[in-house]
Amino acid sequence: MWRWLARCRQLAGSALDGIEAPAEELAGLAAGDRDMMERARHQLLDALQHEPRNATLRQMLALWRRAFEKGNWSWQENPWDHSPLLS
Repeated sequence: MWRWLARCRQLAGSALDGIEAPAEELAGLAAGDRDMMERARHQLLDALQHEPRNATLRQMLALWRRAFEKGNWSWQENPWDHSPLLS
C-alpha cells in the first residue's frame, strides 16, 4: 500500500495532462488487490480529515477513485465480504 500511495502522491504532485493515464498506471500497480485499495482510501480519508485543504491529498483521492473505476477487482457475491471501508 505504501508503494501505491507514494506513486499516487508523486503523480498528484506532477503536472498532469489528464487523469486517465495515471489512473490506469495506479490500477495496474494495485494488481487487483481490493483490500490494498480499501486501506489506501482509508489512509487518504484520514489524512484529508487532518488537512482538508491539502490540494495534493484531494488530487490523490481523485486518482484513487478513477483507478478504482478502471481496476479489475474480484467482486464476490458474498454478503459477508462487504467492506465497511468502501461505505
